Parts: sequence; C-alpha cells; structure tokens
Amino acid sequence: MSNIHYLDISFRKALNSNKLTNELIEILYDLLPTRFAFWALKLAQSRYNERQASGETTWLDKLQVYVGLPDWVVSEEQMLSENIHHLKCPFGLLQDISNVTHDSVFCALPYLKTDSISNKRYSVFLHDKSLTIEHNAHLLDSDILSQEADFEDIDDQYDRLIQSELTHVCEKKEYLVKRILRERYNEENIHVLRNAISTCFQMAKGEKEVIEAFIGVSNISDKDVEEARAIYSKLDIEEFYEWGSHHFALDDFYEDEEDLIDHIKSIISSDNIHLFNDKKYKFITEIIGRSLPKYTHLA
Repeated sequence: MSNIHYLDISFRKALNSNKLTNELIEILYDLLPTRFAFWALKLAQSRYNERQASGETTWLDKLQVYVGLPDWVVSEEQMLSENIHHLKCPFGLLQDISNVTHDSVFCALPYLKTDSISNKRYSVFLHDKSLTIEHNAHLLDSDILSQEADFEDIDDQYDRLIQSELTHVCEKKEYLVKRILRERYNEENIHVLRNAISTCFQMAKGEKEVIEAFIGVSNISDKDVEEARAIYSKLDIEEFYEWGSHHFALDDFYEDEEDLIDHIKSIISSDNIHLFNDKKYKFITEIIGRSLPKYTHLA
C-alpha cells in the first residue's frame, strides 16, 4: 500500500471538485482486493466523471462512504483516534465499479445515531457490500414512489426526495440506513426462528446426537432419547415460544406466541412452497394445530 501516506491530501482534493482524480483511483486500487483490475477502476472513473460533466449527477454520487476499513471500526471517532487507513470516496464510484465488474466493494456508510442517555448525535458506520447498498437505494426510491414502508402515512415525497434528491442527500441516507438495518433485523429474525424450529424438529424426531449436543450430555440412553422425543413432539405453540425464548431469544423478535403465529402465517402465505416442501414449516404448523381451539381466531 505505497500510497497510504497520501490519503488525507488525495481524497480531500478529489472531493472538492466534480472530477475524480487519478490519484484517488490509484489509492483505491491499493485498498481493494487483488481481484479488482486497475483498468476496471479507470473505466468506472471515466463513467463517473462523464456523468458529472453531463449534468446527470445522482444522489448516490453525492453519498460519501469509506473504503479500506475493517468491520470492527464502529465510528468515525474510532477511525481517526486509532489512525486507521481509509479512503473517503463517492458511493457513485463504487456503483460504477460494480456495474463494470459485477462485484461488490466492501465499504462503510457513516450515519448519525442518538445516544440513549445523553440524546447527543454521533457518527457511526454501517458496513456492507456496495451492491447491497445500491439494491436498497433502488428499493428506497420505489418506496417513495409507491408511498410504502416509511412513506406510507406521510405526504407524497416525490418532489423532495426524487425530483430534488441532490439537495436532500442526508435525509435520503438516513432512510437508506434505516431500510438496511430493518432488512438485517428481519434476516436475523428468520435465522433465529429457523434455528429454533430446526432444533425442535430434530429433537422431536429423536436424533440422538442433536439431543446430546443440546443438553450437553454424551452417551445418553435410548430411554432418555425416547423421553426427549415424546416431549418435543407434543409441544404446543405456547410451550414452543417459551422454550424458544429461553434457548434462542425468540422473545427478542416476538411479543408473544400470537405474534409468532402471525409471522409464521405471513411466511407461509407469501410462499406456499414453505408449507409443502419444507418439513420444518410443516412441523411448526402442526405445533400451532395442537394449540387449537385457543388460537382459532388466528387461523
């Protein structure tokens, strides 16, 4: 990384104009994985500069991100205090690189977070792949146009956030970060739910290795296996929720078993393949079925 000592000077000079310098591209090349060819960066540079020259600048061109930071760097304050090598550049350039290479650049998007005690705002990082950020940026614009998600119950934002997007970059960034964090929460939610269902399903089948690993005891008897199988094959949804909350923190995602049922129903109704081809979802519907008639109103 021979150009690291030029970082502060080069990125400031590049960002003070509408044209990306060769120096910035050279430093970016040093920071990226070796699979990125230098010519790909030069091609992306020409696309970016041409867009600025022709007056076709997008809000993503004005969105500033950091490249070269490991994901354990959580804030700009940490980055600066620990003198961690980095390069600040417009996200539009990373978008152009992805369009050229069909590959993501890992980057850090700074955004403001509020301290729960002092209520002070401070800058933190959202680390992600450029293609993921770009995809969510397109979905954000779709939400604005269709007045869905964060824009469902507010006035039409088309004029402000689409037509005049270059003057509302910071606001759009906050919506973008909120959207990505919500997607991450939903993904974590599904992972935890499937982990809980899968574990219960395999224990209900009497799989000895799973039962031994789960309870932390080796060489359990066949009688113990059968007892575990009998217990887990007869759980109702209330018992599953309590068990899953204790071992997998399901209550971090669901207020109660009714909330859990609603989510499972939405998963299955959005794609019936889960019910017919996924034994785990069929298993959880059987658990819900054992809870009737108490939850008949949710059917």
